Amino acid sequence: MNYKRLYDSIIENRKQNPLDDEYTEVHHIIPRSLGGSDNKDNLVRLSAREHFICHYLLAKMYPKESLEWYKINHAFLMMKCDSYNQSRYYNSRLYEALKGNFSSVMRYAQSGTKNSQYGTTWISFLQLNITKKCNFEELPLYIDQGWIKGRSLWEKIEKLNHDAKIREEKNYRKKQEHQRHIDNLNKLHDVYISKGFEAVKTLGYQYSQANLVMLFKRHLKNFKPQQGKERV
Repeated sequence: MNYKRLYDSIIENRKQNPLDDEYTEVHHIIPRSLGGSDNKDNLVRLSAREHFICHYLLAKMYPKESLEWYKINHAFLMMKCDSYNQSRYYNSRLYEALKGNFSSVMRYAQSGTKNSQYGTTWISFLQLNITKKCNFEELPLYIDQGWIKGRSLWEKIEKLNHDAKIREEKNYRKKQEHQRHIDNLNKLHDVYISKGFEAVKTLGYQYSQANLVMLFKRHLKNFKPQQGKERV
């Protein structure tokens, strides 16, 4: 499809047939984003629908992801906004055509010096619990005064403290469980030394004598095997 020919025909038709009794909008024939001027010969009054369609045709005229394509598509996307005096022509086909371009256009619009936050960074002062932005030229001065580069440091610190507390509680539970295990082995050991392995089995121990002696050796520092009594 020859988008430029369609575009030129709409412009030429409206120049030859002005709308005198209808709502119109001023359109730059060569868009200002591409260097077009505000001179009278670069302006034409279009209906809101024609204005919208002309920007759609402009968005289709340039190679995708060229500089001109980014600029024209950004302007076209902004035309979707309705107001009290403006009702844009917008259907599902146009929406589908635009949707695929939206992320690329927004990424370009927020890149480099076009980003409103370009050249700034977040800094934090922990002692006063405050954050703010500064430009990169001021950053060394703030660092010398005790500021730290970054934002949301308190959330990070709180998370670190929370994680440390979880680890501490987990280690405490492990120590408690280990101590209960040692206490139980000591009780079994006392019965084993005084009454023998059969008495230990009456307490619910379900494994072999060799297994019990191995546990004693591994976990009880004061355990001394009895001659002729254990075969491990």
